[in-house]
Amino acid sequence: FCSALGKYDEWSSYEDPASGPYRASIGTYGEFTGVTVVNQNPVFFKEDAVHKVYVSPSGAHQIVTVNCPGVADGSSRSVAHVNGYLLYKTRNDVVIFDGSNVTPISQALGSEKYSDAICGSHGNKYVMWCKDKAGLPTIFTYDLSLGLWHREDAPEELKYFINTDGSLYSVCENNGALVVYEHNSGISN
Repeated sequence: FCSALGKYDEWSSYEDPASGPYRASIGTYGEFTGVTVVNQNPVFFKEDAVHKVYVSPSGAHQIVTVNCPGVADGSSRSVAHVNGYLLYKTRNDVVIFDGSNVTPISQALGSEKYSDAICGSHGNKYVMWCKDKAGLPTIFTYDLSLGLWHREDAPEELKYFINTDGSLYSVCENNGALVVYEHNSGISN
């Protein structure tokens, strides 16, 4: 469902198809696990599919479903744009999504299954905070230009990454207070 343009509380008035609400059904099973925007079009993820909504000024929107690994449940904040590429955490891998296919890039991380990924980007770097099977956190940084992963110690609980003023910051919670760290290791250009 999408609300009317500029009217977040209007869901069922269809007089003006160009700026009115939009409702559509899709034929895939499961909950939505993530969302982002690519080329001004919304992209919705499930664990086993990606739904791209092509927005039309006339209201004739189209939804294209790509049956491929989508965002893992619990890793909705793993979706990040890095130098024109879309990266995210699936159930088994970190992938680059080109619009129709996914390419796994996390083989170097081994067979460990990571979960609860939260990611940010800085230059050509994809930075991922996640937990291993034992629940221990770690940070991995992937350099798209070199195809290399870097691992570092991680704060216990990360809330999110912020990319501002040319730097990447991680925001953590420590005894109820938010703590901000500048994330320098492995991301300098």
